[in-house]
Amino acid sequence: MNKITQYPLLLLLLFTISTQAQLDSKLISITIPQKLTTNANAVIRQNDVVVEVNDIDDVTVTEDRIVTVFNKTGMNYINAHQNYSDSWDIKDMRAVIYDALGNEITTIKERDFRDVSAVDSGTLYADNRVKYLEYTARTFPITVHYTSEVEMESTAFLPQWLPLENFYCSTESSSIQIINNSDTEVKFKEQNFDSFSIEKLGDLHYVAKDLVAIKNEAYRPGFKSFAPVVKFAMKNFVMEGVEGVNNSWQDFGKWMHDDLLVGTQELPDEVKQEIKSLTSNATTDIEKAKIVYEYVQDRSRYISVQVGIGGWKPIEAVDVHKMAYGDCKGLTNYTMALMNEVGVKSNYAAIYGGSEKRSMDREFSMTEGNHVILYLPELEENKDYWLECTSKTAPFGFMSDFTDDRDALVITPEGGKLVHTTSYDSNKNLQKTLGQFQINENGRLTGKVNIESEGVQYAWRNRLESQNSGDLKNNYLEQWDHLNGLFIIDAINSSDKSIPRFIEDVQLEIASYGSKTGNLLLFQPVILNRNTSEPPVYSDRRLDFEIDRGYIDQDIYEIQLDEGVSVDALPNPVNIKSNYGEYDLKLSQSDNGNIVVERRLEILAGMFDKKEYEEYRKFRSEVVKHDSSKRVLKIN
Repeated sequence: MNKITQYPLLLLLLFTISTQAQLDSKLISITIPQKLTTNANAVIRQNDVVVEVNDIDDVTVTEDRIVTVFNKTGMNYINAHQNYSDSWDIKDMRAVIYDALGNEITTIKERDFRDVSAVDSGTLYADNRVKYLEYTARTFPITVHYTSEVEMESTAFLPQWLPLENFYCSTESSSIQIINNSDTEVKFKEQNFDSFSIEKLGDLHYVAKDLVAIKNEAYRPGFKSFAPVVKFAMKNFVMEGVEGVNNSWQDFGKWMHDDLLVGTQELPDEVKQEIKSLTSNATTDIEKAKIVYEYVQDRSRYISVQVGIGGWKPIEAVDVHKMAYGDCKGLTNYTMALMNEVGVKSNYAAIYGGSEKRSMDREFSMTEGNHVILYLPELEENKDYWLECTSKTAPFGFMSDFTDDRDALVITPEGGKLVHTTSYDSNKNLQKTLGQFQINENGRLTGKVNIESEGVQYAWRNRLESQNSGDLKNNYLEQWDHLNGLFIIDAINSSDKSIPRFIEDVQLEIASYGSKTGNLLLFQPVILNRNTSEPPVYSDRRLDFEIDRGYIDQDIYEIQLDEGVSVDALPNPVNIKSNYGEYDLKLSQSDNGNIVVERRLEILAGMFDKKEYEEYRKFRSEVVKHDSSKRVLKIN
């Protein structure tokens, strides 16, 4: 062999050996730097994603992912899974499992991955499925090397890049590259890059190195609000064979209206006549809307139906009526059709549902949202209303903590627009507790309590309405577990949906609420609605903190003293003010000798700097201290 051909072969051999050595080092857990193992249940050793855009209906995504897992919890970070459908074709998929020293344990080929529906068991039928790795580790650590390739004809959903994937998970190396061979533009948006080691190699090419794990902290904001992310979306795309345009929310909403909603709201003539007859005596649009909403709640139920243009197109209103069920899309579209029939203006609206508030990104339009609700603009005196069409019990216009205070994409014939849903200030999230109690010289406490909850506190409490007597009593035993020896005699509840307000009435008994010491009886005046746990202490808090929903608790307890028991002395009133709320506690004696306990706690919503956390923690600790304080009665 001459020297001319010898050197290229030698260089190729050296490159191959070097590349293999780098790969092998990623498979050995002891090679991970200590800073990446601190606070980590798993480490992303390598996650390289390449997205090749060949046309608006032709995208190939390849992934090469290596994850070292240290414990059972860390198995959640393997993420060896792939959705597929008629328009998403898996070309290759495999995983190799290695022990701590990089020795191969087993190889899992595509046929050995679990293959299930991509939606939950409450779904009637669905187009999409998912294959995922199911593996039980006998010992830890293990390393999983996962590779996949998928070809997509539906291109409305491009991969998003989250180099730091979750709490308690470090990233040694992560990259994404979009190779655009098409005529359409791929737009992008970068978020939260400050303080993270991220290199931008091009508009559509990013690399991150050595991102250390973040510990979860109490009251922290949503993970995606501070973690680095790059969003990608095609300005022209295809969803299940239907072309769409995505230059802005307006034209994305226009596509949803024209291609997903038009032609789906026809109703049978007998249904039109029925709903017009039911609303014939209504004199205002809000009266009509309430009748329509009650009609839908009475005759329909929710069931997930994930079919039709990527699971985004609602089933037709006539089918929802005939079957008397539908998913959020179908039921919302059906309700909208009925509203239109009686002359009430309404709009289909996509939103992120969940107790953690998450808005559509005002600066970046893309295929977003996991839920649909109905928007009724300026229904009454310029007031907007929103309807949750999947619930058989929700009050008209009530936004629970599932959809409150966030931006939704409202769909109109002219296009999409972002509108903020109803938010509830702390004074609207009100709970009033009135208790009538009696205590004897042995410390036995009996009484009854009435609790009325409004605003978001209604949403927190009205789940109890569906519980049977036994479950309801057990709920109060858990809720008031600070009361040793508590016995629930009776418990009933009801809803006043016109406000809305949830009402609870409970009778209870505690055999030894007060403790005798000689001729003294010790008891705690704050009986039921007591804060018992303090926020955790952090020596070096990393994240800002958020109080996502404010509220007010007002409690009045009147405690009748049996004959032979009298008041020794009453403490001075307590008032604590802070930037995060206010606490008041006052004990007094009525004309008939009863002790009256008045307590008020207001918590204010807001986002606060991490430097203020200790001040907030001290405020809540003071509340706990005074809620748990003991007082003395005399035994005559």
